[in-house]
Amino acid sequence: MLEKPENLETKEDLLEKIKKLEGEIERLKELAYKDELTEVFTRRALKNFATNKFEEVKSNREFDGKRKDGVKDLGVIFFDIDRFKSVNDNHGHNAGDMVLKEVAKRIGDNLRPGDILGRWGGEEFVIIIEDNATDTAFVAEKLRASLEEKELEYKGDNIKITGSFGISSLSDQKSIEEMIEQADKAMYTAKQSGRNRVAKFENLG
Repeated sequence: MLEKPENLETKEDLLEKIKKLEGEIERLKELAYKDELTEVFTRRALKNFATNKFEEVKSNREFDGKRKDGVKDLGVIFFDIDRFKSVNDNHGHNAGDMVLKEVAKRIGDNLRPGDILGRWGGEEFVIIIEDNATDTAFVAEKLRASLEEKELEYKGDNIKITGSFGISSLSDQKSIEEMIEQADKAMYTAKQSGRNRVAKFENLG
């Protein structure tokens, strides 16, 4: 009778290894799609979702440009935390991280089902709104107000949080990238106009 080699793995051992590998794969997927600090979508994940949603909405439109019954429009909100650099300079990067997490939480708490939030980079965030221009502007103003509502306490200091918001809405854009770029331009207009406000791309001269 042949003896079983001591280093031969059992079926249970192999299943346990496979289970661990599957868990590690899921963890890596989560890292690729979720920002580690703020726990919102990464730029890559947001772009994937937004591209799919853009194509879905565009394909459901009639050729004359009118919406079919039940089909929503698409809006983009691009916002930047005001004077974020001064937070890092005056209070340190730990304070800056706290501000980023607090901003993501306040925005997330005030979003509606179906709205998607992602960190675009640094202190910039993008939100995809499944509604028309009027609704997108309303949501943006609500989110702006949620940031300035309460200061963040950090080591005995109170840090004021505000954001500059830019919005764009679906019209004749050929891609979601164009919509995001327009919202970005509107955001810079909001900053140049005094910060802590909402600007619409369609109103830019």
